[in-house]
Amino acid sequence: MTTRRTFLTQAGLLSAGVMIAPHLLYAKPIKNVGLQLYSLRDQLPKDVSGVIAKVAAAGYKEVEPYGYSKKAVSGD
Repeated sequence: MTTRRTFLTQAGLLSAGVMIAPHLLYAKPIKNVGLQLYSLRDQLPKDVSGVIAKVAAAGYKEVEPYGYSKKAVSGD
């Protein structure tokens, strides 16, 4: 249970924090949201261009190719 003393202490700390760094109150928009191709590891070898097209159609503009290589798909 919160006591009045604890509440006033926390409210004072919050107020001091806002006075020191007011820019922390505002949320910044997330600009770069991507998809890691590892999450599509089962679908990607079957149809690379189709899967990438579906990823783009879903609205992703960036992908991370970590763990994916052209050798793994083509078998070279």
